[in-house]
Amino acid sequence: SEPSDDEKNIDEPENNSENTAPHTQKYVKALIMIISLIFIIPTTIFFINKNRDIGIIGDVDGDKLINSNDASKVLVYYSQSSTGKSIDEKEIKKCDVNNDGRIDSNDASLILAYYAYASTKGGITPEEYFKKNF
Repeated sequence: SEPSDDEKNIDEPENNSENTAPHTQKYVKALIMIISLIFIIPTTIFFINKNRDIGIIGDVDGDKLINSNDASKVLVYYSQSSTGKSIDEKEIKKCDVNNDGRIDSNDASLILAYYAYASTKGGITPEEYFKKNF
C-alpha cells in the first residue's frame, strides 16, 4: 500500500516549477548583472578618457603650464568665435574656465589671475581656483 500524506518524506523535493524558481532567479540576477556591466564599463571608460583628453583646464596651449600664453590664446579663440569660426569642443572646455558656456575675455582674465596666484602663493589646483573665484 502507498504511504499516506503524513508518512511521505517532506524533505524530498517534488518535481514542479516552484522548486526551479530560486535557481532561475539566481540566473536572471546574474544575467542582469552581466548585461549591466557590459554597458556601464565602456561608458565609464569613455568619460574617464574624455576628461583625460581635455588636459588641464586653463592650459590652452597644452604645455602643462597656465600663464599669459594661455590667456592670449583664449583671446584668439574669442575673436575667432565672434566671427563665426567653429572651435573644437576640447579647446572650448580648456578655455571656458568660468564654465559659462562661452569663450570670452572673462576666461582670459581668470587665467591671468590664476597665473598671478600660482606665481606668488599657489596651493590649489587650477580647477579649484577657477570654481572658487568665479
